[in-house]
Amino acid sequence: MGWTRYKIGDILTLEYGKPLDKAIRKEDGLYPAYGANGVKCRSDEYYFDKPTIIVGRKGSAGELTLTEEKFWPLDVTYYIEFDHSKFDLTFLYHLLSLLNLPSYATGVKPGINRNIIYSIDVDIPSPPEQKRIVAILDQAFADIDKARALTEQNLKNVRELFESYLQQVFSQRKEGWVAEPMASHFTIKHGYAFKGEDFTTDFSGSSPVVLTPGNYQENGNLYFTEKNTKRCNTDFPSEFKFTKGDLTIVMTDLSSHMKILGRPAFILDDNTLHNQRIGKFEYLSDDVMPELLYWFLLTGFSIEKIKATATGTMVRHTAPKRILENTIFYPKSKVTQKEICDKLSEVRNKSEDAYGFYLRKLELLDELKKSLLQKAFSGELTKESEAAA
Repeated sequence: MGWTRYKIGDILTLEYGKPLDKAIRKEDGLYPAYGANGVKCRSDEYYFDKPTIIVGRKGSAGELTLTEEKFWPLDVTYYIEFDHSKFDLTFLYHLLSLLNLPSYATGVKPGINRNIIYSIDVDIPSPPEQKRIVAILDQAFADIDKARALTEQNLKNVRELFESYLQQVFSQRKEGWVAEPMASHFTIKHGYAFKGEDFTTDFSGSSPVVLTPGNYQENGNLYFTEKNTKRCNTDFPSEFKFTKGDLTIVMTDLSSHMKILGRPAFILDDNTLHNQRIGKFEYLSDDVMPELLYWFLLTGFSIEKIKATATGTMVRHTAPKRILENTIFYPKSKVTQKEICDKLSEVRNKSEDAYGFYLRKLELLDELKKSLLQKAFSGELTKESEAAA
């Protein structure tokens, strides 16, 4: 059951994919055409007629996809050729997965240089042992995938249960509730239209943070990382500065794939400036607690109504006046308002605890997969299975 050391270039070649003319692309074509990270289109023509592995060459460089028997590899890909009598296809797929090919991508638009991949040393067992390892991994990965699917469903259920509870609070209104225009109680102030020269690359923490739509999460929280945080290099008038506890709302979609328009959030600290895409609530009366307004804005029906006021195609934007034309439902009693806010906070905290538990479980399942791969290619997996037998 010996293992032999090879260079990757000794066991496979990375062949270039080819452009596929738009004239022969068809939505219902017989054969898939693979891009760097999966099927991109279909065609009635194929370029290669054996199951193999697509390796992303540009864009999603290093991503792996097992192919169907006949397919077309697009020009942003490699596809592998190898001796099927010496090497098992699925074994090679697991081997390349372990190597983490995306980490070898270089350049402004990341790409994979096949000569670098060819130089990597790997240990390979005999064909029967390869098949044995694949059988063990396939069974283990099938079990992990089942556990992952169940965990992902639990994540979805946790989020949906809280959203359903939140909806019920404001839709099943009891005696003492009123429905009034938001404009009767609030105004919304635009922020400053920052320019490129207003920002600094100094992330020491002393410069004010400029709040943008990229800082908003779907659940109404804010998050800040070096990637999504901008800091300002000059001082601005106090009218553009947030105070801790200010309630904000996103008035512009960040992009076509991140629908965060209408999301509310409370400001976390005073060292924050007001972006023009963010609205800050100011209060004309104290009839509605800020916390209750926050929860109301988080309801699905409130967000959908605000989105319906937006205009634009690629980037959708709404205005304070259009937001404030909507109706807010609330109980007149401040005691009832506080009870509602306290209960919603309690329920969401429990939901987020459960959500975090399931997220960690997904991380552990991913770590288990990596551990099994590492054991498989160090010879430990088959030794353990022999000992168990």
